[in-house]
Amino acid sequence: DNLDNGFDFDTEDGRGQFLSLLSSSKKDHSTAVPSSCFALSTDKEYAFDEGVVVPRSFQFYLAVACGLPIVDISFLESHSKKKRLGIMNHQHYPFPSIDKKKMAEEEKATHVIGASNHNWYAPQKATSAAIERHSLWTSGEGIHSSSDTLLPGTDLLQNYSVILLGDFDQPSVSKRVAKKKAKSSETTSDGSCTKGNITVLLQLCGANVYDVTSMAAPKHI
Repeated sequence: DNLDNGFDFDTEDGRGQFLSLLSSSKKDHSTAVPSSCFALSTDKEYAFDEGVVVPRSFQFYLAVACGLPIVDISFLESHSKKKRLGIMNHQHYPFPSIDKKKMAEEEKATHVIGASNHNWYAPQKATSAAIERHSLWTSGEGIHSSSDTLLPGTDLLQNYSVILLGDFDQPSVSKRVAKKKAKSSETTSDGSCTKGNITVLLQLCGANVYDVTSMAAPKHI
């Protein structure tokens, strides 16, 4: 959904605050992010028995990059209905199933399985990768084994180096202004393709990100 996320990804501090919020700590015996957080969508383009397809947006890509399960708002509506009918305990906190084999058909239909014109089941693949990454870390294996804190992500772009160059949306332009500009020009950008937003997505996927303007004296972001 096109909602402000409250973090300024175009600053290093903003990206750091977001990553810290979803990080896991060995001291706290934190569970994997996909097992404790999920993303909620209130917009959908198609609904099938096997899941929901939503419009492409930065928020969708952010949830996928974090490895979060994504469900349609109907997931919560279904649980609320069950509580009103007394089928479910009011103290029960609804959380989407991660194991597809254990999902009831009703719940399966509420899971987001992809975005428009995009490969399906990317969210599910990312969630599996994030859980595997966390499992390796807790067992003292993998590239993050020596760290006491595990930042969110999937490492699906591990060992990739990405150089940022070209034109990006300006962070000072609000989404409302960007939409007006898109209607009056040939651009279709909604204002979310800022350098900071692209950077945080790549970092969550485990890529090494560089700014082309600093390549004379390479600066790793």
